[in-house]
Amino acid sequence: QVKRQLSTRPKALVQVQERASLEASGGAVQVTQLPPLRPRSESDSDDIQVADGSRFHSAELSALLEGKTEAPHRLVMSWFTACHACKRAEPTLAALRAEFPEEQLGIFGFNNDSGDSRKEMEQYRERFRPSYIMLLERSKADIKAFKDLQDTILGPYRGEEPSNLTPGCLLLDADGQVVKAWFGVPSVSALKQFLNEGR
Repeated sequence: QVKRQLSTRPKALVQVQERASLEASGGAVQVTQLPPLRPRSESDSDDIQVADGSRFHSAELSALLEGKTEAPHRLVMSWFTACHACKRAEPTLAALRAEFPEEQLGIFGFNNDSGDSRKEMEQYRERFRPSYIMLLERSKADIKAFKDLQDTILGPYRGEEPSNLTPGCLLLDADGQVVKAWFGVPSVSALKQFLNEGR
């Protein structure tokens, strides 16, 4: 059983930093190292490579996903009801759902705002019909664990602005290990390329 080790954040971040290079390919920037701090904008679509040996696991998130999918990969997007960028991400999420069958990729939404009630989330689902499965049963401890996990992986790359990391996506394998992360939502081509590499 893989143990959750968010308490060793400094060591994890050092591991990410040690396996580093910043490379541009086809106009999309893939980050495998901490770049210089810079402001972020909504148009950013950085692709964060989780370096080998620097994997992350959340027992809480794995428990929430248990029994909901048999897919070998699970894409989990952070969102909350007042997030306008989350609504704008829906066309990309719909394209992902259309491209990847459910037995290949599970797509889930994790609401990381403890102020959003289940009723509010259900109303959001009825109004906007998101392309992901909402993880409605989450506790404050689940929210904290998810935020810690996301902040550990994506936080160092967000630049000088102390903005939150929503929406952001974590790609998990069947064992609950995070194998990829994105600010925003990955494009169909970006996710297809990663999955085709067999990682």
